[in-house]
Amino acid sequence: MRSLALTTLEGSRARIGTAIWLQVYIKAKRDVISSVQMLSTEAEVTETMLDTLVNFVCAAYDPKGIYIKIISELRRHLFCKPMAGSDELPPTLGALRQHVLRVHI
Repeated sequence: MRSLALTTLEGSRARIGTAIWLQVYIKAKRDVISSVQMLSTEAEVTETMLDTLVNFVCAAYDPKGIYIKIISELRRHLFCKPMAGSDELPPTLGALRQHVLRVHI
């Protein structure tokens, strides 16, 4: 699955494994699945595709009962948790963008 390849590398450091990515992918809306599929068919990655993939990554890292859809806010929330290390944070928006571009190629 292309979506698992997209984020498994990023999430492995945060103890987010393939099972969590698969659960999030199964629960994902149609626009997330379309954006993942378009990574292999479209000529370029659009901002809409990137925003959709950001929502996908945020869904995997979201603490239970808290719905944050912006990576910077999610990183801040997780960083402020007691005992949260920097290796447990989601990638920055810039790092995610580069990772998406690598997957796209």
